[in-house]
Amino acid sequence: MDVSFYERPCFAVARELLGSLLVSSAGGESTIGKIVEVEPYVGAYDRASHAWPMKRTPRTEAMFGPGGRAYIFFVYGMHHQLCAVTGPEGTPDAVLIRALEPIEGIDVMTRRRNQPMKRLCDGPGKLCSALAVTSELYGIDLTDPSSPLTIMKGNPIGDDRILAAPRVGVAYAGPYATVPWRMYLKDCPWVSVKDRSAVPYQSLPKNTFGPR
Repeated sequence: MDVSFYERPCFAVARELLGSLLVSSAGGESTIGKIVEVEPYVGAYDRASHAWPMKRTPRTEAMFGPGGRAYIFFVYGMHHQLCAVTGPEGTPDAVLIRALEPIEGIDVMTRRRNQPMKRLCDGPGKLCSALAVTSELYGIDLTDPSSPLTIMKGNPIGDDRILAAPRVGVAYAGPYATVPWRMYLKDCPWVSVKDRSAVPYQSLPKNTFGPR
């Protein structure tokens, strides 16, 4: 997928990343996973975003770059997490990749994670470990086929297969703590957290995605 795919509103990109393939040759071995769970973050007004309110720091610099770059951050002193930057340059929006369905290189992922298949990529830190995504790939171009980390188009996912729920771990985000901006595939065993309050994506009103 080229830069034009990412240079669109964050929510549209997040929705269409579901079903896409995250392809990694990082660590010298090939691994591929299908994206099954995402969370959009909007730097201008979303209090859960690292870049709110338009906060440009060395940590968030990649978020202000062109769409299609990798924003990778380190949490809890032990886990990397991966976002795809969206929007035009200067707009610090990004989509967190929260979970993958392992597709190829499952033996490699298993060796790296030492976990059963269902636990290889069912969380943002887990998938980065499984695909050898580290801060060394910060700012990398996800649209470049020669990149060690790329996102490729997968099979389309119908709206009827998607659930929406509040994002995970953002209780501090005021009015943005409970908005149903986390999107994931229904009946998918690799989703990180299944929320009883989740609703069908196609039932959401049009004003669900935007400032509060």
